[in-house]
Amino acid sequence: MKPHECENESRVIEAVRSGRWDADLRRHAALCQSCADAALAARVLNEMRAFDDAEHRIRDAGFVWWKAQLLAKQAAGERATQPINFVERLACLCVVLSVAAACFWQWPVIRAWLGALAGKPASLHFGSFWGQVSGAFSAAISSGAGALTNARGPGLLLAVSAVIFLGFVAFAAYFALSER
Repeated sequence: MKPHECENESRVIEAVRSGRWDADLRRHAALCQSCADAALAARVLNEMRAFDDAEHRIRDAGFVWWKAQLLAKQAAGERATQPINFVERLACLCVVLSVAAACFWQWPVIRAWLGALAGKPASLHFGSFWGQVSGAFSAAISSGAGALTNARGPGLLLAVSAVIFLGFVAFAAYFALSER
């Protein structure tokens, strides 16, 4: 059985695609079952085509190339700054360790200064138990600081600091030159 075809069916499909209907064709599509089915199918296909175009739009080749170059430059920049970030973190660690060493080295002076600020004598006591603990801690720190400053002089601390600094410089130079 061959379906009934109308001679206006192609005009109806073209009208649906273009969106330009004339009054006679619209009236005919409402009365003719074959044209009504063709109009419905054409409308659905138009909606699907518009949906597919919006979803799967292919970018311009120049834009894709530019985006790839931009991402490559960003990755190269991140790789280039890795040694700098490492050395920066290492420098922060050195600052913290240097401040801790300076506090250890100058503990008697710091303790006397804090005592003067509080209006108390240099030996701070916080009760019997805490007084014994702080006294033992102060004695340990004072003897350690005295060993570094009085027995060998401040030159030892300066020499140790210089050796550690030169080690860090050599380490940073290795990282800077290893990328090449």
